[in-house]
Amino acid sequence: MPRHPFGPDDRLLLVSDLHLADEAGALTEFALEWILEQARQQRVSHLWILGDLFDAWVGDDQLAHSRCAEQVAAALRTLAPDGVQTALMVGNRDFLIGSAFVQACQAQLLSEIWSGRLPDGRAAVICHGDQLCLDDADYLRFRTQTRAPEWQQSFLAQPIDTRLAQARQMREMSESHKAGTPLEMMDIRPAAAEQLVRAHRAGLLIHGHTHRPGCSPLGHNLERWVLPDWHFTARASERRGGGLLIGQQGIQSLGLTAC
Repeated sequence: MPRHPFGPDDRLLLVSDLHLADEAGALTEFALEWILEQARQQRVSHLWILGDLFDAWVGDDQLAHSRCAEQVAAALRTLAPDGVQTALMVGNRDFLIGSAFVQACQAQLLSEIWSGRLPDGRAAVICHGDQLCLDDADYLRFRTQTRAPEWQQSFLAQPIDTRLAQARQMREMSESHKAGTPLEMMDIRPAAAEQLVRAHRAGLLIHGHTHRPGCSPLGHNLERWVLPDWHFTARASERRGGGLLIGQQGIQSLGLTAC
């Protein structure tokens, strides 16, 4: 049966797909400022980041070489004295986040598929979402390869400059793949998502990854919420971002992009 990790007064803030990087300093400042402000204004007790916090993560030693990573860790640490419990879930861009970085954030690491009861009492399944994109065969092959312990051990044994260069190449290949692949193929497979939710005896799925925010039915009597991705430009009307706030009263969409 679903676990009950939240109390009746808890308030959970969910965000995903920030894709932060040293090359995108304005986005980093924008996103972190929003998260900290909402965490305090909304009296959040739990902050969960559901994957792709970074546009690429090549190992926890990246923390010593990245101003962006330092900013993120420092910002998340400020929430701990306020009683906010922060947790990170890995995504398809930052699946190599490990215990050293999580500890630097004074956070915890979530499993790749979490199930339990939300603060409003509903049983839910929460994940990044990429593991449900079963129609994208090329991505699934990449995911299987990069999740293998042997691949990760070999990759992490290389100098960090080599890993960063490979990560840039992987991002370029990913962008090229997305440009030539129909959106429907990169979305989750509804039947698999429904099967997952029912297997956990839940009624709700929450995920990111697809960059197609919204709320929609998922099979019979099930519900699906998709978190937005983040984007910053000088023109305020073109910025994207936001998340979901879950408390006793249910789910509330916050931010610039409607969920």
